[in-house]
Amino acid sequence: MGYVNQLQSGGWGSILLWCYTGANLWFVWRPSSRWVLVAAAAAPSIAVMFLSYAFNNKLNDFWAGGYLKQSSEVAHRITGSNRPYRQLDSDAQEEINKFDELAHKHNTTILSGLIIGGSAPILGYYHFGWLGSVTALIITGLAVWLLTYKSIQELNREAENIAEVYKAKYEN
Repeated sequence: MGYVNQLQSGGWGSILLWCYTGANLWFVWRPSSRWVLVAAAAAPSIAVMFLSYAFNNKLNDFWAGGYLKQSSEVAHRITGSNRPYRQLDSDAQEEINKFDELAHKHNTTILSGLIIGGSAPILGYYHFGWLGSVTALIITGLAVWLLTYKSIQELNREAENIAEVYKAKYEN
């Protein structure tokens, strides 16, 4: 998957991080050109997307390691190889490739939720004092629940489905 496709598949997490960064920059900086604001607000989203791309396998192991390990064990058992990907048929390889694309989107969303959730109380206090910090705790809760927790659940569900594809294809 190329860089352009990675940018396009960033998902809601990258969009919300871009909006969140833009709003915070607007409160702090108020640039003379809105295009400067748009470009500056995009920097954290692009950084998170490329980090997600670079560390996709490690992040997958961290968030969905148990299910991925089960899927790998099933693939090893079916093919009898230490590197089963090349020995699986094209349908199973396509499922693995689809999982990798979805995993990139989910990893970007998870990391964006953690960044928003971790920085919202601090920036809320900086902008609006204690009231802003308390209000930002609501944003933190929503960001962590909607972006991070839900994406981890979906990533685990997708990882579990890979093992089901192997079993349905090869054990019948």
